[in-house]
Amino acid sequence: MDNLEKDNLKNSHINWFPGHMAKAIREMKEKMRLVDLVIELRDARIPISSANPVVDEIIGNKPRLILLNKANIADKNVTNEWIDYFETNNYIFAHAFIPLNISPKSPAKHMYNADISYLSYKDNWRDSTAKEFENATWGCPWELAKAGLNKTGKTIVCGHWHTSDFFNNLKNLKIKYDLYKSNPIFISKKYKLIGLDACTAATNKINILVLNEDEL
Repeated sequence: MDNLEKDNLKNSHINWFPGHMAKAIREMKEKMRLVDLVIELRDARIPISSANPVVDEIIGNKPRLILLNKANIADKNVTNEWIDYFETNNYIFAHAFIPLNISPKSPAKHMYNADISYLSYKDNWRDSTAKEFENATWGCPWELAKAGLNKTGKTIVCGHWHTSDFFNNLKNLKIKYDLYKSNPIFISKKYKLIGLDACTAATNKINILVLNEDEL
């Protein structure tokens, strides 16, 4: 290669971005205003490097659900760490509580009506079956949290606290019950629990809680 060819190569602009990718990005931008939720598929083995940084720019503030594909051939323990990473740093959102282990000796086979003495924290609660998640839908999150069954290191944000055993349990506590009775939001820093309930069916109101990701 002579000097002229080297100069031409140095000054040339190589466009590595294929035309079909440019077209896809353009169409995504045009249709994004019609989208309520974005489902992003990533490789469970490389969930960061398999993400396209251009997607972040296109999605903006749209709600996003990240699905990890090929999880069956990825390291399960590492995948659980990634799931924990992609969740919010400090909060887990649940209807009442996360699924727990139930002792075979428990007369009740459902988490929501089993005695707390038969329940224990489940390390792999995220891998629970749909039935186990359903069983965790009801019950008293206050009693479960107070018993030390939330070992996630995060605050559980749950609902229906005014219309559940959660609320009724406060009657037996030496606290300002009337204050909690009129408050649609319950917060316990000690037990890492936040309860929400606007009793919308009766009040025709909703409540909104803005959470700071860095602190409770």
